[in-house]
Amino acid sequence: MQFKLEGASIHCIRKHKSRKTNKINEEVVVSFDSHLKEVAPHVAARLTEDEIFSLRHWLKEREQINQEPTAQNLLEALPDVIEKATEALAELDHLDKITYDKLVNMIEIFLSKIKQYDDVCDSSHIEFTEMDQNQVLAERIHQVKKDLT
Repeated sequence: MQFKLEGASIHCIRKHKSRKTNKINEEVVVSFDSHLKEVAPHVAARLTEDEIFSLRHWLKEREQINQEPTAQNLLEALPDVIEKATEALAELDHLDKITYDKLVNMIEIFLSKIKQYDDVCDSSHIEFTEMDQNQVLAERIHQVKKDLT
């Protein structure tokens, strides 16, 4: 079972392999409002017990992201954003001087700030088991965007 946020809905997607074509097919079993924090009865009625358990866990992980301060979400999302930006740079033929200067300047400022942290702790890191890394990143960016507007 996969859970996918699309607009204002969360889709519960079941995957199954076709015997004829040997392809994996996806079926949206049920969709529900993305603001819900619990498994609604109409959703539970369409899912297996294991799927309900996974969905409850996924919703808890999503809520943890929503409860984190904006600064924490921003910093947690930054490595993935930098990775995507690095991939984007590899695809570009050129980079304009203004963008180049802004990037270099902000990276230098960021590095000087982060080097001020001598004592780094492990206590605030959350392990996600139901949400994949792209979902976590999307949720963090969505939350930061919501907090900043």
